[in-house]
Amino acid sequence: MRHDGPVAVAIVGGESDLVRLLARRLDARGGTTIAIAADTAAGIETELRAAAQSCGATPAVVRIGIRAAQTVDSAVIATTATEWAARAEHPLSEAFHFHQAAARFLTDRGGRVIVVLPTTGLSGAPGFTPLATAAEGERSLAKAQARISGTANITVNCIAVTPSVVVVTDQEPERGGLPAPAVPAPDLDRLADLITVLCGDAFAGVTGQTIALDGGRWMAP
Repeated sequence: MRHDGPVAVAIVGGESDLVRLLARRLDARGGTTIAIAADTAAGIETELRAAAQSCGATPAVVRIGIRAAQTVDSAVIATTATEWAARAEHPLSEAFHFHQAAARFLTDRGGRVIVVLPTTGLSGAPGFTPLATAAEGERSLAKAQARISGTANITVNCIAVTPSVVVVTDQEPERGGLPAPAVPAPDLDRLADLITVLCGDAFAGVTGQTIALDGGRWMAP
């Protein structure tokens, strides 16, 4: 299945205000964007199939894998089991449900799965271990899914972004002290551009990869 030109994109997860802003940018690039509010595999799949009926096709499914509640600065020794579950275990459970639903939905039609994660998972950051754990755990899950989904013409890739691009937070959950190259800083417009490019047929042979959209701050593989 080719995906040149505008496509329908379903966005799962993320903060509602952010999703609306990103959706507007994707729509401005000629696509049709649908926000999925469900967080269980059955609920996500049901909403994806409903979106496909209304839009004709939904070949791209995007997950925003970070929420503002995860960007709380707290050392592991000061983190309670309840807080750990909320900031690390529950997001990974949401990721499991997302990938399960996306795989079932796209198996017979092919398409793109794109996971937007914080760069915190690549670098780690003092005080943000739950967030880094969840992000890197989902990145591993995405790579495993990419390995088994290729035969169904499904690609699975991650975009690692500076956290402040996708959440509003008083604290930037990143390690400091690294200079960035003199390139444009990442923002929602550039995130929308990259999602659009990844949905195109030129990237049909790219899967299991993590593309860092952070202005070159973290030059990690």
